[in-house]
Amino acid sequence: MNSLIPLLITLASLGAQPTPPVEPEFMQKCIGGTSTVLQRIHTMVASEPTFELHTYSQDQAMRLLETLNADPPATQYTADQIVTLVDTSEDGNDKTLVILITRGCMTKIFQTPRKNWREVLSKSIGIET
Repeated sequence: MNSLIPLLITLASLGAQPTPPVEPEFMQKCIGGTSTVLQRIHTMVASEPTFELHTYSQDQAMRLLETLNADPPATQYTADQIVTLVDTSEDGNDKTLVILITRGCMTKIFQTPRKNWREVLSKSIGIET
């Protein structure tokens, strides 16, 4: 069974919709939820060698988003950190799970074909995978 599917269900149940942080209490809940999801991902990656986890922040995240937003269909994603997860097993998903994080809160979770993500990496920060 593809482990990304249960992970996506978990992420969706925790909520990852952009919400403006209005109160400090909300911000703590958001960071706690994000932290929980990231801990689950790290645990999964540590126990399953076919998973690849990558984190991009600061300048790399900015360049990745510029390229991603420019590619059709045009988007307006923002984040100060990007976390990606790929299942490289033979029966794994051919998608890259992309998590956008702004100020410690997940703001967007989406999947894109691995080929597309590799192109974004190559165009923006010159990484060939």
